[in-house]
Amino acid sequence: MDIVYYKKYFDDYVKKYLDLCKNEDERALVEYRIAHTYRVRDNMVRIAKSCNLLDSDLKIAEIIALFHDIGRFKQFYLYGTYDDKVSVNHAIYSANVVKEDNILAEFSKEDFDIIYKAIYYHNVYKIQDELTAKERYFLDMIRDADRLDIYKGMADYVPNISSSKRYVWYNEREDTKDISDLIYSQILENISPSMKDCKSVVESQFARMSWIFHDFAFKEAINIIINEKYFEKIHDDMKKSEKSEIMYEYIMDYLIKLANSKNLIDKYEV
Repeated sequence: MDIVYYKKYFDDYVKKYLDLCKNEDERALVEYRIAHTYRVRDNMVRIAKSCNLLDSDLKIAEIIALFHDIGRFKQFYLYGTYDDKVSVNHAIYSANVVKEDNILAEFSKEDFDIIYKAIYYHNVYKIQDELTAKERYFLDMIRDADRLDIYKGMADYVPNISSSKRYVWYNEREDTKDISDLIYSQILENISPSMKDCKSVVESQFARMSWIFHDFAFKEAINIIINEKYFEKIHDDMKKSEKSEIMYEYIMDYLIKLANSKNLIDKYEV
């Protein structure tokens, strides 16, 4: 089966949940998640191609992206929210859909494990289980691709939505310029703040931008952040203060240094 089969499977699967939407607001939320999946797929393919993957591994990369959030649709239908804290872990839910529906029947056990584990662990803060080098490679790739679309949402989507939708997007945080001494010091020490410590929108903006300290593995992902000017756009949308300007300059300096680093993956060596 070629990738067309898996795209059709995804489209048919999500159509069922679109048809179950009770109103236009629900439909818009589901449609956004569908669009998110395809944007992550595009990011994934772009990163994979930059590393000169074989066609068989390109297929694995694209399938991981297509199904990484497939559990989101059942999650929203059953719980009325995408908030994992008050419903279910969407990554595990997605992995279970893939497993229970036997979507990947054509793949070898090795390739199945690569896809399944990439989906299962893609939102984990720290991975405790042992993974093979190839499993970790594709897991890092989907994490990069997924985070890139979060940046795109913050840069290109959020500035153009209503204050009520913005409030929901930032998990009901107040849109103030307040930055605690804890968040400020963590950013300047290359520490990614925990989202639970972020009380304001600007703190959560910096917490997400700080993913570049530790969470990005691929050079092409950093190139996309720079070329698309995601951080500049997020900064434009930000409530500013003396602290925020110091933090922003620090983040941007780090981003440029990272782009020139030799430690990022720019070719396939697994």
